[in-house]
Order: sequence, then structure tokens, then C-alpha cells
Amino acid sequence: AAADPFTKALTADSTFALAYHRLAEATYWDAAGSDASLSAAGPRIARLSTEAVRYSRGLSWTDSAHVRAFHAFQLGDYETARTMYGALLEAQPSDVHALLMAGSVEFHDGWLTTGGPDGVPRANLNRAIRAFEEAVRLQPTFELGYGHLFSIHVDLAEAAYGSGCGTYEAPGAEWVSPWETARLEQPRSFCPVVRDSIEWLAFTALDSIDRAPLRQQADRVFRNSVRMLDRWTAFASNEPRAWRTKAGVLLRRRALIRLGPPEHLRALAGDALTAGRQAVDLTPEPGADDAFFLAGLELAAGLEARAAARGRQALASTGEAAAPRAAANVLAASGQLGPARRIAERTALQLYLLGSDTT
Repeated sequence: AAADPFTKALTADSTFALAYHRLAEATYWDAAGSDASLSAAGPRIARLSTEAVRYSRGLSWTDSAHVRAFHAFQLGDYETARTMYGALLEAQPSDVHALLMAGSVEFHDGWLTTGGPDGVPRANLNRAIRAFEEAVRLQPTFELGYGHLFSIHVDLAEAAYGSGCGTYEAPGAEWVSPWETARLEQPRSFCPVVRDSIEWLAFTALDSIDRAPLRQQADRVFRNSVRMLDRWTAFASNEPRAWRTKAGVLLRRRALIRLGPPEHLRALAGDALTAGRQAVDLTPEPGADDAFFLAGLELAAGLEARAAARGRQALASTGEAAAPRAAANVLAASGQLGPARRIAERTALQLYLLGSDTT
């Protein structure tokens, strides 16, 4: 694992500031793909980052700035982190770690510019995309840059296709870390939309404009996502995470354009299934999670009987009590409503019964 060398370094020297810092960063990125994982890892990230600051005296300006910028980020002090990562990139524009974290600041900042009616989200998604794209351009196999980038692309598509937007709050005296949920007192909903660049549009204004141009722009962004996915899988052809991410992005795209041309939906589902099979084939010891992952892709591709058989086999091996979230939809679509409902309730998943379109 990426964290192993830093753990070993701290065993040899418990005052090694950069080892604490890199371990905090590695722990953050290991958990960043899941809200639940990030929430669980948050306290450890905070402890490691605090120790890095504690022992940072004597570091170079660059190393000290990295340590303090990440500490501000994990505290939820996004304005300070934004300024510090900006200074690092001004000094060294090809600093991949600073690029990744500068993009992460914009990805996580959930506050408005002001509390008044003119307030808009502070997050600059144009800056985030540029930072993540530059990071993966400099290091195409650096998988950390892809996840948040594709999440932004999905957010743009969801807004354009009317599938939901985020909520934001006027900044208060209390910082909220990336793994905490803010107590929103006066939440306002804003959607990221693509025109000449990404802009914030109040959710209440979305129905009063023509969404066709927004969808065209979101489609263009999606095509760019696919090109980047193809690049990632080409450079990291033996990495299951690259193929799994590609499958997820294609499947999410299919869900967004559910009423699109049937042949296009079939093509997306087929490409997602191909990528998913590659991911599982590359996984050293595939388990029940992988089986339900494939069953969901088969379901989307119209292979209901195969998906149902795979789901039954996976459920028999893992048991209902340990079945993952992905099992609920697969089992529901194959008529096993009782187990599906219980798994959905246990994993806090809101279950939608959508026939063969359930993924």
C-alpha cells in the first residue's frame, strides 16, 4: 500500500514530520472515494496531520507549506488551504501533490461567498478541473487525480439532466472538515452548469432556462471524461481500479440519459460490462462484492437471467447479513424482494425498483 513506506519510516523515527504528512495524505486519498470511508478515516488523518505540524520546524519552505496547507485543508479551513496551495503552485507549477490538493480544496469547499442574496458557492470547479487534468497529464498513472475529476463531470451532467444539485451555506465561525457534515441553518441549492466555463446557477432558476445547451455542454464534458478514462486504462491496463472507474462512469451516464436512444443505452451498458469484467479479471482474489458488481452491470446490459444467477450464487457465499449495498438492486430485480429490502435497510440505501433498468 502507498502508506507502508511512511509507516515504516515513523517506526524508525517518531518525529519524522514529512512521514506523518505523507501518511495523512495517503490515508485521505485511500478513503476519498467513499463518504463512509472518509468519515471513518477522518480522525486518523487529523492526528497524523497535527503530528506533522508539531515536528515541522526545520523543514524547507516547500515542505513546510505542504504540511501546513494540508493541515488547513483537513481542518476545513479551505480559504487558508486555497491560498497556500496557490503559493506552492506559483513557485512550482508542476508540483503534482499541490495540484491534487488544490483541486480537492475546490471539490470539498461547501460554503457560499456571503450570506446575502448575492452569495454563490466559493468552490471554483474550473480551477479544480484544470488542477486535476494537469496532475494526470504530468503523471498519467497517478490514479488519485481521476476520482474527483470524474465526480465533477457527473455533477455537471446531473444538473443538466435535472437529477439534483448540491446545498451550500454561508460561512460561519466554525470550520467543517472534509469528512464532516455541516449543520446547515439556511441552506441554498446551487447547480454547476457549463456555458463558456462552469458557472453556479441557483436551483430555483434551473427550470426557467433552456437546458438543451447545458446538456450539449455536459455531453462534451462526458466525452472528455471517456477520453481520459481511455488514457488511464491504456497507461494502467493492469490496474483494476482504472477499469472499475470506467465501468462506473459509463453506467452513471446511462442512468442520466435513461430516456435516450435505446441503441446508445445498450452501447453504454455493453462498454461498462466489458470494463467491469476486465476489472474483476485483474482483481487478485475476487469476492462477493465483485460478483454483485458484475451482476449489476449484467442487469444494465439486459442479461437478467445471468445477473440473477450470479446474484444468487454470491448471496449463498456471503450470506444476507454481510451482503454489500450493490446486492439490493440485483436481488430486487430478480424478484428476491425480501432479502433486497433487508439489505437496503441495513446499508441505508434508498431502493428504487426500476425493473431491468435498476443498477
